[in-house]
Amino acid sequence: MRILLVEDDEAVSRFVQACLIDDGHEVITAVSPDSALEAAGRDPQFDLLIADLNLGATMDGADIAVTLQNRQPRMAVLMITGLPYSARKRLANGRRAVILGKPFVASDLLAAVDNATADLEI
Repeated sequence: MRILLVEDDEAVSRFVQACLIDDGHEVITAVSPDSALEAAGRDPQFDLLIADLNLGATMDGADIAVTLQNRQPRMAVLMITGLPYSARKRLANGRRAVILGKPFVASDLLAAVDNATADLEI
């Protein structure tokens, strides 16, 4: 599966990328909304977007998801966040996405990936 990972915390990004690669996925990483949109513009064929909800930028992970799902409606979305539950629900309200709270372990991440992509034909 081809995955676009958008995470501004380098340690989290390295951990998520390593887990996904070990599980056999191809992962392209981005550290900001701009670099994520640029990566998706170069190669729009991603099966899954994994994005931090709180990127501390003009766009958050939910904004990136909406933008990319408008371009590629079948792309699955997994949001990762350290935000409290109420903030998670507010930010993801009305958007088709699985939300995984930080901190998490590899098995939690892989289960969330499976959950987010359950309806995809890959």
